[in-house]
Amino acid sequence: MPIRPSVETWNRGELEDKFYRQYDQLIAVKKRNNELEKKLKLSSSRIRQALESGNASETDERNLELERENRLLAQKLKALRHQLIAYTRPQAHNTTLNFLTSRSTGRPRSGVPAESGRPQGPDEHQQSQVPHDGIPPISHGNNIQRPIIDERHVQIISPNHHIIEPPLPPTEEKQQIIKLYRENREKDGEIDELNSRLSKNEEKLETLRIEYDKIIQELENSNLRVHQLQRTINQKPQESTDLLEKELTLLKQENKVIKAANDRFVHK
Repeated sequence: MPIRPSVETWNRGELEDKFYRQYDQLIAVKKRNNELEKKLKLSSSRIRQALESGNASETDERNLELERENRLLAQKLKALRHQLIAYTRPQAHNTTLNFLTSRSTGRPRSGVPAESGRPQGPDEHQQSQVPHDGIPPISHGNNIQRPIIDERHVQIISPNHHIIEPPLPPTEEKQQIIKLYRENREKDGEIDELNSRLSKNEEKLETLRIEYDKIIQELENSNLRVHQLQRTINQKPQESTDLLEKELTLLKQENKVIKAANDRFVHK
């Protein structure tokens, strides 16, 4: 006769308490799973808004525009420096002016007339006295003098027919240089500010990505725990049923033994 296990090893109340504890734990895990899903949706919407807004592309375009303006301002500043150097060095400026005027009028810089092998006639001599600019010289006796021209109103024309702008006064040039320096400094400040904002946005996006990965990992872990709990809960009724069947078989065997003993006692 097999020995029946003691009644203390199986208690319906304990099994019910354990089942209810597992059920409460399952409900808590489901609540936690719902909360994590809500957080995941919020973080996904934030990341989607950050990607769709295009703040990074707008910031890059703004940076490129500011860099182009910075290069233009640097070129203007370089041109003003050249003008300032030309203004502060009058000898070099006068040499340039003389060179340009000699090329524009077509006269050689040397005052010695060209000599030829034949003598010049009176008509040829008069024609040679007329300059190329069409203004006849003024003669005082034997001395030929050219008309006095006010150089302040003369515009110098270069060989490529571009008009050279007269230099600005030193005060205005200094003011323009100071203004350009100030604008350049402001643009540099704007570029630094935009770069800092871009770096902050990149850091925020990186933190959102990290949070998103963490939430996904927690969600996967919670789903795994839910499946494990469901598996254990599904296994518990089967185990209790198996235990009851074993107990029933033991009772049947004990009943048979008692019945056989009773029959033997009756026959005696």
